[in-house]
Parts: sequence; C-alpha cells; structure tokens
Amino acid sequence: MRVSRHHITAILIFGMVFLALHTFNLSGFAQTPPSTKVGTWQPAAEGFAATRVYGFVPYARGLAIASAEPAFYESPPVQADFEFIALGVTWETPLPPDVEAVLEVRTSPDGVTWTAWETLDIEGLDQPDFAEATGSGIFISTGRWFQVRITAAGTAPAPLFQNLKVTYLDTRQGPSATTFARATASGEPVIISRAQWGADESLRFDSRGREIWPREYRAPKKIFIHHTAGSNNIPDPAAAVRAIYYYHAVTRRWGDIGYNFVVDQQGRIYEGRYGGEVDGKLVVGGHVYGYNYGSLGISVLGNFHSSGGIRLPAAAEASLTRFLAYRANRYGIHPLEPGFFVNKWFPYGVLGHRDANGTTVCPGDYAYARLPAIRQAIWDTMQTLPAEVNFLSPPNGAVVTETVTINPTVSPSVVRVELLVDGQLHDADGLPPFSLTLDPSGLLPGEHTLQVVGYKADGTSGEHTHTFTVPGPTPTPTFTPSPTATRTATPPPYPPPTTPSPATPTPSAFTPVAFAYMPLVLAGRSTAAPVPTPTSIAVPTATPGPTATPAVPACVNQLANGDMETDSGWQRSRASYVARPHNGVRSLQVGLDSGQRPGRTIWVSARQPVTLPANKQVTLSLWYLPETDPSPGNDKQYIAVLNSNGTIAKLLLSTLTSAADWQFFQADLSAFAGRTVYIYFGAKNDGLGGATRLLVDDVVVCVR
Repeated sequence: MRVSRHHITAILIFGMVFLALHTFNLSGFAQTPPSTKVGTWQPAAEGFAATRVYGFVPYARGLAIASAEPAFYESPPVQADFEFIALGVTWETPLPPDVEAVLEVRTSPDGVTWTAWETLDIEGLDQPDFAEATGSGIFISTGRWFQVRITAAGTAPAPLFQNLKVTYLDTRQGPSATTFARATASGEPVIISRAQWGADESLRFDSRGREIWPREYRAPKKIFIHHTAGSNNIPDPAAAVRAIYYYHAVTRRWGDIGYNFVVDQQGRIYEGRYGGEVDGKLVVGGHVYGYNYGSLGISVLGNFHSSGGIRLPAAAEASLTRFLAYRANRYGIHPLEPGFFVNKWFPYGVLGHRDANGTTVCPGDYAYARLPAIRQAIWDTMQTLPAEVNFLSPPNGAVVTETVTINPTVSPSVVRVELLVDGQLHDADGLPPFSLTLDPSGLLPGEHTLQVVGYKADGTSGEHTHTFTVPGPTPTPTFTPSPTATRTATPPPYPPPTTPSPATPTPSAFTPVAFAYMPLVLAGRSTAAPVPTPTSIAVPTATPGPTATPAVPACVNQLANGDMETDSGWQRSRASYVARPHNGVRSLQVGLDSGQRPGRTIWVSARQPVTLPANKQVTLSLWYLPETDPSPGNDKQYIAVLNSNGTIAKLLLSTLTSAADWQFFQADLSAFAGRTVYIYFGAKNDGLGGATRLLVDDVVVCVR
C-alpha cells in the first residue's frame, strides 16, 4: 500500500500529541513508576472466603462480631501474581475503642513452606499526628504466597476491617544497597540521600501538584529509636526502604515516609522524610504518634522482638550510636538526662518508641535492652566532639533597636557561654539553660558582629556568628526658609519652640530598695494633711480636685515574642500561630481546631524559659481565649509555671470552658524570683468528644 507524505506527517503529529498527553498524565498524577510492582487482594471480593472462621459474620464488606467469645478469621492461602518483598494491610475506618484485635500475616515462596505468623502493629502509634489508625505496619519478607488472620474481641457497633486490603510490593528494580559504602568507625556517618536510594519524589504530590504532607520544622528535643519489625529476611536494604516509602506515602496516603532516618543491619544510614534540616530545625516526621513535633525518629531495618526477632547487629548498633552522637551534639540533646516533653516526664533524651506509646513493643525487646549501653556510648562519643553553638534570634543581618534575649542551642558538654560584640565581652552565663542579653543602647550606629561562644570543661569551644545593625538616631527636622520667603510666609509645620521653663535641680543618684504604689486612687480625696486655717479669715469653699496617680515604676518584660508576632521565643509542641489576635495580627493557639476528632489523647503546648532576677516583684499578665466544642469529654486548658527541669512548679489555671471574647489573666510570680522557670500553656484533648483549644496573646512577665 502506498503511503503519502501527508499520511506520514499526520501519523507523526498524532504520535507526538499522544506522547505529550501521556507524559502530562504521568507527571500530573504521580502514578506508580515502572520500577515498582504493586498488587492488591481484598477478601471481601471473594465473600471473605476462609480456611477457618468462627465468631465473625461477613457483613457490609467487613467482619461483624457475632459472639461474646473472641472471633477468629483466617484467609485461605493467596498466591500473588509476582514475587513480592513487602506487604501491608489497610482498612477503611479505625477500630472502635472497645475492641481488642490482633492482625497476623505469614508468607511462603511456594505455598508449602511458610514463615512463622508475625503480628503487625494496628494501633496507629507509628504514624503522623494527622493520620488515622487504618493500616498495619509493613511486613518485610520475600514471598509469592501470603495468608492473613484476625482475632478480635469486644463490642463493635459496626463491622470491623471494612474494605480490608492487602497490598504487596516488589521494589527491587532500583539502586542496590551493595553500591553504597558501609559506615566507618570514625567521623560522622555518611547519609545515603533519597536520590541515591531511589526515592520517587512524585509520590509526595497529589494530582494538582500539591505536596500531600506539607513540611513543618521543629528543633529536636528527644530522639526515638524504632524497628521496622516483620522479617529479618531482607534481600536488599535499599529496596526495603523504597517499599516502606511507597507503603507510607501511597498505600497509607501520608505523602512520605514517616521516619526521619533508617538504618540497615550493615550500618548504612538512609535519609527518610523529605526536607532534612533548616536552621537547626528538623522536618517533622510521623513515627511516634503524639510526640512527632520536636523529635527525631530513626528506625532499624529488621525485627528485634523476642517473637521471631534477632539481637541488634553490632554494625547497626555502632553506626546508630555514632550517628546519634553527632545529631544529639548538634541539637543539644543529652542522651542520659531526663526532661519534660509534650505532656510528660521522660527519663532520658534518647528513648525507645515504647517509652512514648506504652502499648507498642517497638523497638523490640532485644533492641530495647541495648538502649542503656547505646545512651552511654552516645554520651562518651559526644565528649570527644567539638562544641556546637546555634541561635536564631536575632536573625543574621537584623536591625536591633531594643534589648534582645538570646537562648542558644549548645552541645550538652558546654559549661559556659559568652556573648561578644565586635570581639568584646558583652554578656556571659555559666548555668544552663543558657540565656544571654544583647543590649544595643551603648553601641554606635552601624553594623556589628555578634558571636556566641560555648566552652567545654576542657577549654575547647565552638561559636556561631551573626551580624546586626544599630540604626542611627532619627534626625530632627529643620526649617530652612526659602530665599524668596517674605514675612508673611507660611510658618513651619510644627509648633515653634516655647520659652524654656527654669531647670529643675537633678537630685543626687540613689538606688531604690523597693517600689510600692497604690493602683487605685479615690477621686477628689487629697492624701496631703490639711493646713490649719485661721478662724478669723473666711476661706472660700472649693471643690477638691483629683489627686494624681503615683507614677508606676517601669516594667521590663522578661519574655521574647510575648505579642506572638514573630516565630522566636516559644518552644512549641504542635502549637501554632493563628490569625486571631487580641492585638496585632496573630496569637498563639494550643489545642485542636474546631471539628477535629483524633480518636485518642492529644497534648498541644508551648513554653518559654525565663530567668527572673532576685528580690523583685514579678507579675505574669496575659490575655487568653478559651474555646471548646460541645461535649468535649475530659479535655483541659492549662496555664502553668514549670521548673527548669520541666516539672510543674505551680498550676495557675486548669479549666475546661469556652468564652466569646478575650479574658484578662494575671498572677503573682514573685515566689519564683531568682530562679529559671518556664511559662507554659497547654491543652489536652482526650479524643472522646469535641475539640478544645486555648489562645493566648500579649503575654508579659513584668519585673519591677
């Protein structure tokens, strides 16, 4: 058949258009890359066919409990359409609180030889704070066959595990871990980047190109160690990381992997959650429910629990220890010291997952037993590392017009910090948590160099340097008459100088011991003793005028960002700034937005350390707006003073109420003069009813 040149041109144009549309479709809808094989199986599609079942009745694409005894379901062996290396189970709605359930899986290469049954986490304790508990942990194991079984007991108003789905993955087509060097015994371990281990970044975006899980950053205060559980049959660690990433980002619909970092059993460390570190703050992960904000999460590939687990490999432990020593040194986390975090007291700075969420076995009994030795090894390594110092306020290049409080983040081995301006000592502090004051009042206008230097006990030091500018005085406007001005020219647009009054003699300097004043004055009542009036002289009666209110001594606010207009000062744990101010443009909110129902207890808080001078009158004043949805359960709103170690020193407000307008609050803190304490705002949502929150603004710790 003869084909004309026009036909060929038309075919080429059609092909180019088809290719362009196909390319647009792939880039716009974040489809699964060809290197990842994904398969699914749903038992409801087969009517919940079972090898064994009792106490369950298939109903509404789920399993309804039909017995007071524990119910049991075991799927038939299922043959996948390709060999997989990982699988996970998801369902539609969280389990009711009155139901206890156990989900188990096992795999087989041939349908004859099977692994032991492995329990998968279904409590949702290793996920982002925004996610629901509608999926299991991932099971890393090579196989071609799998089985699922469920045991459940309790009262359920609706069928359980509706639209149950098993997703199995093969992610072996990609970079292999064998191409990456193992961790060395010296120096900071090298991080295998997302690009190196083959992360498909399109999985982080929805069909409109928007990031599914927007990045947030917090300065880490705690470190949590996890394990991935499942099997220790890991054919390629890099493929396992890709499988976890796909399962978290797509199957669980989080938009990214939950861990900040992953360690394989040979000691290689992989970058996890996208975003890394910015200005000493780490991207918020999703690894320890309720405690993600302000924590670093690192997971070791493998199962280290007593049921089917192994001991933590020496190479993984050594690499984990060295990596965390460098990170803890950078973030100022002491691995052995206790502290308050989010809503409770933790005994250490480096913890296992079960320390936060007590119902999980993560990171497994064998790994958890190694944590005391790991903490000590981290601290021993930190002693050999150079001191690190960082501060964010004032920002580099800032214009400084008033006193600034600097709370630097320093290595835990630092025992003294100094503030230098243009190389000259300006302030110093030898008692952690360190606080320094930059006072620009005595500095000349222009640019200056600001250094914060941290010294270790051995005399070595580290430093962080910014520049800042002190503005010049505002020039006084002068009036220059025009050469053509006449005597009738318009006067200058400001009042002419008045005749100076006689100068009042300046009293000799003195140091006041204390100030006392009466804030309320009775109008029309003079406080001066009356002068005797001779009876022979008629004194005209005059209406007495009001007595002037005594001048209030100057108040110095000890807090940074009390007006909530900047991002400095407050250490926030899930708290956020919102555009609902008492003054200015925003306030600080602790608690949940209206309508949020997390299904479990959530704490949101913010605090700021403050060192109060001795022998002074100290007053806390602020405006607050308490709000709660109907039927809030046992929620609470708190205002408190914490000791420097994070324990409660004084509970100032504990309430559960709602108000239509801002309320004024004031408390005397003079009992804490001479101490370093935290000003704390918190809200607890128990997850059983409507959401509760507390907004605060215009916070002042006044020292007179």
